[in-house]
Amino acid sequence: MNGTSELQLLLDTLSGQHGWISAVGIWIAAFRVSLKPFSVQLSGFFERAILRVTETADTEDDQVLDRVLASHWYRSLAFFLDLVASVKLPLSLRQRDSQSPRANSKPEVPK
Repeated sequence: MNGTSELQLLLDTLSGQHGWISAVGIWIAAFRVSLKPFSVQLSGFFERAILRVTETADTEDDQVLDRVLASHWYRSLAFFLDLVASVKLPLSLRQRDSQSPRANSKPEVPK
């Protein structure tokens, strides 16, 4: 096969001529590959935002964040972004707490 026929086969698959399941799979793969550089930045943004919330002294914002992370719409969004764009959203506040510097630091003992 030469290059033009391979490209034509790919274009035919993307247009759905070889079935819709293969077209969906190729489109998802194309999105995942093309959005991979942005997915790392977006995942880091969400992790930093959650870390800022957990580092505050107020516990009410932690409870609100925990309810949002446990909600059905957030979990559905996280699944969809992971499937299509390979963006890993945090799913639990407890995971963030175990990784935060505050959780890993030892309390100071007064001398």
